[in-house]
Order: sequence, then structure tokens, then C-alpha cells
Amino acid sequence: MRDVAGQQQQQQKSWPGGYGFHPFDVRATSPGVDFDFSRRRTAARAPGAAAGIAPSPLAVAWNQAGLEEGVMAGVQQGRKQTDPKGASVLCRAGMWGRALSVASSAVLLGAGAVAVRRILSEAATYRDLKQSELLRARAHVKGQVKATGLRDWVNNVADDQFGL
Repeated sequence: MRDVAGQQQQQQKSWPGGYGFHPFDVRATSPGVDFDFSRRRTAARAPGAAAGIAPSPLAVAWNQAGLEEGVMAGVQQGRKQTDPKGASVLCRAGMWGRALSVASSAVLLGAGAVAVRRILSEAATYRDLKQSELLRARAHVKGQVKATGLRDWVNNVADDQFGL
């Protein structure tokens, strides 16, 4: 594995916009420690049951504010994949909408609040939002990281023409 941390540290440790490089260690679990619902642990609890375990495209999102959402393959259960209302609140459009909602409330105060509200509300497409001045510092950092340690990274730009 390439020493991405070393390469990045040689280049730059911090960027405008509050971004910085903060290395971390990846550590393996102790030998013999398994995830509680692994096939091996399930088989130990109920012989034969592990054969029935399979990955699932189902996911559930919940929070104390009242969000309860069942998602199958990225679409809310009970909705068609082509229905825009079937998008998860955790999808890009959902997050954009929530960011706009927070920015439009009185919670966001300060010198940059007006600019944030303007950019979030005036962006016609998701691509416009990602290329806005609001995210320019982030885009700069991502560009440097991709050039340094993620040279084979492929941008997902095929579906960024949607709006709110």
C-alpha cells in the first residue's frame, strides 16, 4: 500500500476553509474476534442457521427527531425507483434540501449565513451547487488529495443535473 499519509504531509498540512490533514491508524481486531452477526458466530449459536444468512439491500434510518425510513436499494419502501418522492432523506437531494431548510431558519447566523442561503437556494442543479463558491475550498482540497493519493479516482458526474 502506498504511503498516502507521507505524501500528503510532504505537500501540505492545512488548507483554507478549515480543512486539514489528520492521519489516523487502521488497526485490525484481535484474532478470533468476530462481528456478533457473522456467519461463524451465528453458526455457533444455531447450527445450520448461518446457511440462511445473506447480504441485504435493506437499510433503516431513524433519529430522535422523528425520521423513520425503510430503504431498499436506495429507494424508500413502497415507492417506485423512478418516483422522485421515493428518494431517501439521506440521498444527495435530501441532504441539499435539509441544508437549505437549516440555512433558511434563524439557526444559521453570522457573516456567511446570507451567502450560504443564497447559494443553496439559487443553485439550479446539484452540479451548480458543487461548483459554487461555497464549496470552492473543499473542491481544492479534494483535487489535491486525488492528485496525490487517489490518482485512479473516477468522478461520478453522470447524474448531477437534478434540481430541488
